[in-house]
Amino acid sequence: MKGGNIMFTRSEFIIDNIKSSDLGINGVSIIRLDNEMEISTPWIGGKDIIEEKIVRRDIPYFYGTSKQPLEFSLKFSILDDKYTPEVLFQLGKIFGSGKYVSFQSTDFIGKIFYVIATSPINLITYGYYKGWYEVTLRNCAPYAFSLPEISTFNLSHITSPTIIEIYSKSNVPDYRGEYYYYPEIHVDLVNDGTDIIITNLSDSGRQTQLIGCNPNDSVYMNGQLKQLHAENTPSIFSKFNKNWFRLIYGLNRIQITHSCKIQFKCQYPLYI
Repeated sequence: MKGGNIMFTRSEFIIDNIKSSDLGINGVSIIRLDNEMEISTPWIGGKDIIEEKIVRRDIPYFYGTSKQPLEFSLKFSILDDKYTPEVLFQLGKIFGSGKYVSFQSTDFIGKIFYVIATSPINLITYGYYKGWYEVTLRNCAPYAFSLPEISTFNLSHITSPTIIEIYSKSNVPDYRGEYYYYPEIHVDLVNDGTDIIITNLSDSGRQTQLIGCNPNDSVYMNGQLKQLHAENTPSIFSKFNKNWFRLIYGLNRIQITHSCKIQFKCQYPLYI
């Protein structure tokens, strides 16, 4: 979905962790040059239909869809001040970067895009370096993301299975149409423990197990990227039951069987 020239109601924003008020003398503002009554907000990226058309069949075979990253254009002004060399240098660092940077509008301060400039950027002025510029930004995904959330539980002293709770906010389905989210997990085994058993009671009792780790090891798991690392246990995949831990949409009641310190890092895909 490619938007028009303005996507947000408010003019304040944060880009690459820099507030718009800190860019320039009076700060940078998003401006509208077209129909001021019409505001288009990046929401859900478009989809490409994956299908196959064959001879003597009117209806193609449908295989699914491929989501398109969000893309939108913004116009910026620094109000009544000039684009000084210092301001241009700062903006050049941000928009000339070859990597994705975070972008937040104060319309949805808890919603983050990770964008990279894809268009040529021309500074439009009317003398004295006063004016505006336009840039097209491509998001890394067909949706936005929540702020990172880290939930840490010190279960060093438990003597029986203990239940913790995490609320998954993602309303973006996967390619199967399911609303699963795979968080990053760090587990520190304690008390000479060697086993990790995590059961999501809200996901039909799905169980993630690592049995026979070295005592007091530290394990990192990323189900989204299918990454599993341990500090002191060689061949950690051989200890794993191959069930990557996942969250369902909404409240998740999670049972931890052995004493440990466990941390979940989540940054949910969002359609809002």
